[in-house]
Amino acid sequence: MVKEYIKPERHGLYEALIRKTECDLEGQIFPHQLFAFAQEAATRHALRAPDLQDEKLKKQALVWMISGTSMLFYPERIVFGEKLLSETWSKGVKGIKFMRGHAFYRETYSQEGLFALASSDWFLVDYFTRKPARPLEVTSEENLASWSAPFEPYDFRAKRVRSILDGERQAALKGEKPTDFVTKEKKADYSLLDDNRHVNNIHYVAFCIDTLVEYLQEKGHSFTDYSLLEVHVNYVAEVLPGNVLIIAMEEDRGNPEPLLADYGKLAVLSDQSNCISFLFEGWNVTKEESAFRAELVVERKK
Repeated sequence: MVKEYIKPERHGLYEALIRKTECDLEGQIFPHQLFAFAQEAATRHALRAPDLQDEKLKKQALVWMISGTSMLFYPERIVFGEKLLSETWSKGVKGIKFMRGHAFYRETYSQEGLFALASSDWFLVDYFTRKPARPLEVTSEENLASWSAPFEPYDFRAKRVRSILDGERQAALKGEKPTDFVTKEKKADYSLLDDNRHVNNIHYVAFCIDTLVEYLQEKGHSFTDYSLLEVHVNYVAEVLPGNVLIIAMEEDRGNPEPLLADYGKLAVLSDQSNCISFLFEGWNVTKEESAFRAELVVERKK
């Protein structure tokens, strides 16, 4: 018999049924869709916080934006028709960032149901100037303490991803030199925008996976031959309507050590040399600046 957890104090737990349009060729949820569920849970949970309800933030012209997210997957993701339980909690603040934890379960709120973990960092920014607000300008230490979880069940932070676009490679993107890395072009079309009037960060995850899928196909492989273990995304600058992005990608030649190996089910990973890390950077051609950096860690299926 599955022993279900008791929801910890101050955690939020939200349910949804996985729809067919949210799933990939194998019937598993698209990774970017799970990022969307994480965003939705975080937004709903923040409404319970003193001083951070929507109406209060609107009066101050403040909106939420994400600084970075790391998501760790067990080999088999949730599939069409299953019940998703999305758990989230506040981990307090550090500097100007609001830190948050996430856990995702299939069917039951239990260790057996757990299939993904995440950590995300958020800013509150002025809608018009885009300048970040300091947390203690918006709320008090007392209110932050009353909202934040009293303990951290999975203690990791959103990972900082290194840039792969130095000056020489930026020149290559401008056509001044040949490229020595994989590229794919994307445009900030209307359907990618959200109510902050920029490309929603979940699409950066989709951009990276599309780029990787195409690269693997050119090498005679299939993305379905691999299990996705980790996705790390750092958001550097906004991508506005009509902006053109070039997604740059290269394989990280180091030997990645998956973070998820420390979290339960993936302790069974015996051959970490079978894992491959791919690094990405989204270059905004229109604004001539980096928009995001990302890393995907995959393992070839046995």
